[in-house]
Amino acid sequence: MEDETLNFPPVNKALGRTPLIRTRLVASDYLRFENACRLEGKTMAEVAREGLCYYLDAREALVNNANEKGLAKLIRSQTERLAGLLVRIATDLGMIIYLMYRHMVDSERDEVMRKAKDWSVKRLRYKLAGEEAELKQSVNEQRKTEESN
Repeated sequence: MEDETLNFPPVNKALGRTPLIRTRLVASDYLRFENACRLEGKTMAEVAREGLCYYLDAREALVNNANEKGLAKLIRSQTERLAGLLVRIATDLGMIIYLMYRHMVDSERDEVMRKAKDWSVKRLRYKLAGEEAELKQSVNEQRKTEESN
């Protein structure tokens, strides 16, 4: 939907008036409207204003919901794409490890693979600890900035 520019008549600031909207209702709807206003203890203008705002809010919510659904679909497709890439990477890595393992000396290969695994886990823990510290620092800085504003 294109952005529509509304051309309201100029507001008379001295009188504090806003643009006027007029409409017609069939007799039965008018009676229902009049009865609803009386039950609410509000003027027709108040109820009409509330109803119109309710309609506009609901309409905006529908548009936002449609946009969120589109975003969710995009995120889902990108997640599936990343999952596919991870599967391919894991498969390739498995082939490389298999080839390395098969070409090692039989008496050493299990020990070499155990050491490689231990080293990888240790390296990953070290890397994650550093990234976690950076993330905590970044969050704390952001929080301080927000508190000072």
